[in-house]
Amino acid sequence: MLFKQKLLLSIAFSVLTTTFTTASIANPKVEAAKRCLGDNTTGKDRKELAKWIFLAIAAHPEMRDFSNVTSEITEKSSRTTGALMNSLMLDKCTPEMVALITESGPSAVELPFKFLGELAMKELMTDPNVSTSIQGFSRYIDKEKADRVLKVK
Repeated sequence: MLFKQKLLLSIAFSVLTTTFTTASIANPKVEAAKRCLGDNTTGKDRKELAKWIFLAIAAHPEMRDFSNVTSEITEKSSRTTGALMNSLMLDKCTPEMVALITESGPSAVELPFKFLGELAMKELMTDPNVSTSIQGFSRYIDKEKADRVLKVK
């Protein structure tokens, strides 16, 4: 049971701690698992995963005031994400995951699942509303100082 818990925690942590770039490691088993996860998820799947990530972040005490997430919404998203993980780990990508875990241990699944988290975030980042919102802070940058510091002409 401990092995399964470690594996599931590793997957969840990998997806949740996704940054927008992941260092690529030239490991054929990692690459095969990444390819399998990407090939076996749809845009809708990745948006559902991004929703789960958002809801997990919204659970933080300092973030709660910014969302009106209910326990029902969180439960539904957890159920959907669980079904996706079942499908990927226990059906569609089982050979790739078993080979990766056999070669490198349970923590090796972090890289493929970080990659999946990146794909999920990219699904959202392509929306013009999200892009506009992300760029909003730039109105408050001291452009003259930035030009001097960065030596931009």
